[in-house]
Amino acid sequence: MKILAFLQNQWFKQPERVKAIMDRNPERRNQLIGTYLFMGCLTGQRLTAALGESLCDEIIWEECSPEIGGKSSSAFPADHAHMKEAIRRHKPDVILAFGKLASVAIDYIRLNPEFVSIPAIHGPHPAARAGAVEGLAQAAKALNELAQGEGRK
Repeated sequence: MKILAFLQNQWFKQPERVKAIMDRNPERRNQLIGTYLFMGCLTGQRLTAALGESLCDEIIWEECSPEIGGKSSSAFPADHAHMKEAIRRHKPDVILAFGKLASVAIDYIRLNPEFVSIPAIHGPHPAARAGAVEGLAQAAKALNELAQGEGRK
């Protein structure tokens, strides 16, 4: 099962350096997002705890916006065109949307007949202060149930 997961947006202390790396390697964008995500930040730690390292390695990681922030509070509007392009390119069997920004954007995008048949599972922002661990566990359970159903087909 091919899984595409959307997070809000990345942030780094030197965002221009990371943007330069992404710009030089656009074909490696999702691989780089996944690599940076699991280098020790709270978001990556919580995702690994909820989903497991093996599944996290299989998921295609994307952001709702291609913009890169310079601090943890950096937030950019969802770029629907960017997100639709990622869905078209990866052709996922399921979409994970983490956080309110991603969830609202995916719900809107799935109104389009082109995307309505792709199941979406919503979870909290992994670094949220309240309820994130429980919400991530619920999203992991929903993903597991969907995968079990796929296996029976």
